[in-house]
Parts: sequence; C-alpha cells; structure tokens
Amino acid sequence: MLARAMTCPSITWSYALVCCAAALSSAHCASTVYRPGAGASLTLDGAAEINDDDVRKAFEATPKIPAHPKVAYFTFAHDYERELSALVRAVPGVDTIYRLPNLLLTGRGRYDAGHGWGDPGEGFSLKRARLMAARAHSDVLVLFDYGRRVVRSGNALSVLGVLLVPALLLPMYDIDVDSYLDTYVIDVRNGYLYADLHTEQRGEAGTVTLYSDADERMIAKQWRQLLDDTRQALVQTFVDEQQSAAPTEADLLQGSQDTVE
Repeated sequence: MLARAMTCPSITWSYALVCCAAALSSAHCASTVYRPGAGASLTLDGAAEINDDDVRKAFEATPKIPAHPKVAYFTFAHDYERELSALVRAVPGVDTIYRLPNLLLTGRGRYDAGHGWGDPGEGFSLKRARLMAARAHSDVLVLFDYGRRVVRSGNALSVLGVLLVPALLLPMYDIDVDSYLDTYVIDVRNGYLYADLHTEQRGEAGTVTLYSDADERMIAKQWRQLLDDTRQALVQTFVDEQQSAAPTEADLLQGSQDTVE
C-alpha cells in the first residue's frame, strides 16, 4: 500500500502534463473574427413600406455633391473612429464633418453592441441615419464597415504538440489574417448611392510560436493599408462627382444664349 501511494503523485503529475499537452495540441487551430456591426440588426428600408413610388424616387435621384460638402459619417468600429474621422477630413473641399452618435442612431451604448444582454436597441436604419445627417445639415453620408479574421493553425511541427515543452517553444503555428474596409457614400437628400468602395488585405505568417504577436503586427499593417486605399478611392469619388456636377462651358454658353433670347 505504501509503495502504491508513493507512485500516485508521479502518476498524477504525468497525467496532468499529458492533459495540458493535449489541450495545447487541440487548440492549435483557432479562428477569431472582429466585426463590430455583426451584433446589430440592419434595417435598410422596411420591406412592407417599399412601393412603386419608392422605386420611382430611386430612379429619379441624382448626384448633388456641392463644391464644399458637409459630411456625416458612421461606423460600428468605435476603436477606429479617430482614424476614420481623419480619413474623411482628408477629402479636399470638405467643409465640416459630423459623427453620427451610436446611442441616438441605434439605441445602443458604446459597450452594449455585440452582447446578448440588455436592451437590443432598434438596429441600424439607413433612413434614420439620413435623417440624423440632415438634422446636422450634412450633404453626404459616409458609412464604414470594418472587419477582420485571424486563423491560427498548426503546421508540420504541430505533431510534436503531444510534448509539453515543444508545444510551448516550437514554431508550430501558421497565422492567416484577412481584413476589409467597406465604404458607402450616400446622398443625404435623396439616397443616391455615389459609391460602394471595397478594400481588402490578406497576409500570412508561417512557423510562429504560441506567444508570437505576428497576428497583431499584421492587423496593424493591414489597417494602415486599408486606410490608404480607402482614402484614395474616397477622394477620387468626391472629385469625380463634383466634376460631373459642375457646369461645363457648353452649359454656360447655352445658358447665356437662353438669357439673350
């Protein structure tokens, strides 16, 4: 009995080490997704309220971006509001910008979105967003949707994960990071869709350890690239629309002739 009791601690420790190693090896493939707007319901327009008159108005909507527009913007990615605000300010000719507050727009506080408890709010409504932008006397509404996915999977060295020390120290993981930033540019007055801008980035890092921060560095790098790509596309959208809306020399000449007549 004494000999048997003395062997129990070693058996217990061995069992614990095997369980720990098994947990590490089973966790060698994991995926995390960051998409702040996923927890909020989206109401573009009430399906029961759409009729032929709505369709007619959609066809009749025309671009009306002035030379110095006032811009309102909204994003669920509150952690990135400063960078997105600077992105809108980078558009040449923009007069003022206004951030639509999440609480007044959706009924959700900053820490409420994405949780299963508390008041779910009223969801995001495009019509309500346009109305709030109009109350701020904004000409253009810009909506940002940012998300990313990080997948950590085992490589050829993951077979050594049954041993505790190699599981902690060996570069037995591969990391894939995909991210995107979608931007919608909408006329506040009539809902005209100026642009649907889509930018995305993909990257991977092979043979990293359990404690590697390669995913965080890739996320930061991809975010900077997404901002640069979106900034160029957004600026070009405003420039193109303003130029198309500006009267040409032929229009001015025709106007002069009409005045003379």
